[in-house]
Amino acid sequence: MNDMFEQSEHLLIFPYDTADSDSPRTSLFQELLENGMAETHENRVLIPHEEICRLSSPDQRILALPDPYPFEIRIDADGLFQSPDFQLRLRFFEYNHGNQIFGKRTGCVLRLEDGTHYLLSSDQYDLCKAVDAFNALSDKNLPTNLTQFSKIRKLAEKSDTVLDSFLENENILVPENIRLKLEKGEGDTLEILPEIENLKDPALIAQFEEKKFDRFNRIPQTYTLVDEEGNRIRMPLSPAQQDEFAKIKQYRKTDGELRKKLTEKPQDFFDPDVIDLDNFSDRVIQIGFYKPQYFPFISPYESEWIPGILTDDGEEKTRILIRDEQDLTELEAAYEAAVQAGEEHADFRGTAIPTPICETLIEV
Repeated sequence: MNDMFEQSEHLLIFPYDTADSDSPRTSLFQELLENGMAETHENRVLIPHEEICRLSSPDQRILALPDPYPFEIRIDADGLFQSPDFQLRLRFFEYNHGNQIFGKRTGCVLRLEDGTHYLLSSDQYDLCKAVDAFNALSDKNLPTNLTQFSKIRKLAEKSDTVLDSFLENENILVPENIRLKLEKGEGDTLEILPEIENLKDPALIAQFEEKKFDRFNRIPQTYTLVDEEGNRIRMPLSPAQQDEFAKIKQYRKTDGELRKKLTEKPQDFFDPDVIDLDNFSDRVIQIGFYKPQYFPFISPYESEWIPGILTDDGEEKTRILIRDEQDLTELEAAYEAAVQAGEEHADFRGTAIPTPICETLIEV
């Protein structure tokens, strides 16, 4: 079997005889070359390991590749997550807790000590690559190790790989999408908190907000939560997320002009690449902090020019026209009632209009 191909860290290398154009093997090579899944070099075909894994079973048989690996893969922890020397060890077993299988893996091919070869599936190979990449990291710390392992864990589940008990019991929640939770405080105070999309349990949300985020001034690299069953859940933050959490804490409660600037241009305060600001304006409107805008205008109506006003409350725009004397009389009455009551807005047919705007319309 070994005579059918050579292997390197990234490729399987096959002899390529273009004269034998009718053979299934040559036809398959030509198909792979045409689709950009292989390349040629000195009468040889070079196929990356990831493409080998994706070939169908019949195509793998045409190339005389090894049988699929039929046993268990297990990942063992070597050290603690907070250690800069923390490593993950890939081991192969006949079954979990059974006899260990010893050999050497090159790419997607596992060669056992007895000379038997096996071919890893695409999912198994992706897992092995991720573990190799993790072990090669030069700058390791707790949040980095937790974040990278959470990705490896998903690949392990996809490839039916077994984790040792230490890794199996590690619960990690990596913040995927962070928004701003907005609440109206006393007076015109705006209160904000981080809202993490994949943190869904109400008890854990309350624990994070009240006992973690608000309790301490410093933003840690990793938050630790405990669920109702007593299980520890660790939430690592990237440096960029730490910076944005610090900004959220800085602007935890704002009022006056600062609050106005924050609600109008949140991108001036927070990095939109880290904090999702897409629905920020809608949330500002929902809690009642959007101040309606008014735009007086003159509009043609039945061959006459009449005054009007465009109101924008953030959700819709409304045009109000003063078409005749009756409309004007009603507006004047609403204006006088507001002035006498010391109100800043006049109620004109269900629409609150600032008294200075009323004056402008009446004078036109």
